[in-house]
Amino acid sequence: MTRSAGDLPLPDFTVGQSVEVRIDLAARRTYAALHTAGHLIEAAGRAQGWTHAANTHFPGQARIEFTAARPDPRLDTPEGLEEATEALRTYVAKAIAEDAPVTWEYDAEGRRIVHLAGLHSAPCGGGPTCGASETLPISSCRR
Repeated sequence: MTRSAGDLPLPDFTVGQSVEVRIDLAARRTYAALHTAGHLIEAAGRAQGWTHAANTHFPGQARIEFTAARPDPRLDTPEGLEEATEALRTYVAKAIAEDAPVTWEYDAEGRRIVHLAGLHSAPCGGGPTCGASETLPISSCRR
């Protein structure tokens, strides 16, 4: 037996074997929306001068982390943190309101590059939605 990432047992498959696949469409849409939100928040963070450090797009733990190349004094006080958070929210809300399109292409090395309108481009192996308005509500940011 082979195990999947979710630790569910799977049968051994052979090359050329036909298989039947079922997709939970509601779950798939949730993952795609969280994934697109990650790209959107990354674009908002980059606009603040921050660099993407890490992310995860799983329900209940979706987040994106940044580092700042230069000290950002807003992150030192609760008031400043709220100001930085509001800047992210404003950026994200504008992209959602404009339904910024999500497109992709393959570069010369075969990597898929995802583009969020003119806001963001990055290598991506996930499954984003077709537009920013298809994201889930983005609730809060923490330091």
